[in-house]
Amino acid sequence: MFYFKRNLPTFERLARLTLAACSMVLAHMFLAAGWIPIVIDVAAVLLAATALFGYCPAAAACGRKSIVSEP
Repeated sequence: MFYFKRNLPTFERLARLTLAACSMVLAHMFLAAGWIPIVIDVAAVLLAATALFGYCPAAAACGRKSIVSEP
């Protein structure tokens, strides 16, 4: 089973979800054709996934510590 310690605080998770939703909507409103909306959608899905799981591998690689308290 995959278990990652959360390294994203709640406000950042909400910001990532909001940014993902807004970028998907705006990409399809203003950039209806081509490959650019697809790239934006992929980035938005990655943002939403990190927000839902609460773990960002890039943040962990940069040295961000876990926010879950250890017993």
